[in-house]
Amino acid sequence: SNSSFDPTSAFVRDFVYMLEQGLYVFANVDTTVKSSDSDVDIKIQKNQNSFEGGFKLGIFSYTNEERGAFLISPVAAGSNEMDAASSKPVVLPLDTLKPVLLTGAQGLVFEVDGITDSTEEEKLNVIRVEIVLSDESDRNILFNGLNACLPIILSCEK
Repeated sequence: SNSSFDPTSAFVRDFVYMLEQGLYVFANVDTTVKSSDSDVDIKIQKNQNSFEGGFKLGIFSYTNEERGAFLISPVAAGSNEMDAASSKPVVLPLDTLKPVLLTGAQGLVFEVDGITDSTEEEKLNVIRVEIVLSDESDRNILFNGLNACLPIILSCEK
C-alpha cells in the first residue's frame, strides 16, 4: 500500500487552488476606524471600495502574497465606469483574521482587526466583510473547508 498518500494535503491543495481561482459571492463591507486616543469607534463610509453600503457581486479569492490574504474583488461589469479606488480589492490578511462566523442561511462573516491606514498612523481599521453564497450547502462547504485548511495554510505561510 502507498502510505505516502495524504488526503489532507491533497484536500488542502485542491481547496486552496479553488480559492485562488475565486468564487462568485455577494459581499458587503463595513470599515470601522478605532482611534488610539479615544474609546469611540467611528463607522466610516470612506468609499474606499465598491462593496460599502450594500451587497454587490464580487469574487472571493485567496492570494499567498503578503503572508496570505483573502481578497474580495469587484466584478468588472462596466469596467469603464469604475475608478481606481472602487476597483481595488478589499484585502483581509490572514494573520489578523478573526474566526470566521456563520450568518443567516448562506452567509459568512470575515473580520480583521487593526489594519493601520498608511495615511493616518494612529488609527486602526477594523474591516468586517459579510459574503453570501448561492445556497446553504455552498456556504457549508466553504466554511468547513476554511476551518479545516486555514490552520494549515497559516502554518505554511509563516
